[in-house]
Amino acid sequence: MESKIDDLIILYDSSVEITGRFYYKDELKIKEGNFGPYASFSILIEKPRKDKIAKHYIFTRVYGDKLVEKLKRIKKGTFIRVLGELESSFGGTYVNVKVLTPVSTVELQEMLSRQKEPEPEDLYEEFANEKIDEEDVLDETFLSEDELTKETEPEPEPVEVIEKQEIPWSSGWSKKKRRGIF
Repeated sequence: MESKIDDLIILYDSSVEITGRFYYKDELKIKEGNFGPYASFSILIEKPRKDKIAKHYIFTRVYGDKLVEKLKRIKKGTFIRVLGELESSFGGTYVNVKVLTPVSTVELQEMLSRQKEPEPEDLYEEFANEKIDEEDVLDETFLSEDELTKETEPEPEPVEVIEKQEIPWSSGWSKKKRRGIF
């Protein structure tokens, strides 16, 4: 039986990049598979919620001698960055790691020093308590709606109208019309 590959196969992308803490419960699970050793572990992601910190454990696997040996040398709780692909099997969905890098202390400090941009709600709260003088508001010049549209809207360019042509359906289904992108 000949298998036919879908032409759209090149459009699928399941690549992921995750930065979090290297985590396993009791011990790092290393097993021998058909193609060599592999290790299973989790990446711990912590996200703030309204009144607590939510913990997410992303199930992850590495395959091959090099990555397994590198993983053995990393201490539990270390921040790591992984690049890989999201895959699934009978055991569930996991990240198949292709690149594994411990995050350096310098990089961690740099990440911590970056300030989070205030979100629109935070900006509103920041300016909501600010007092505004009536004189400041009265001194501003406001444009009418007509003046605003005159300044911002460019003249529309003429559009050439092309008549729609009927394209015959090549599969023999003459009653149906072609729809979609194909």
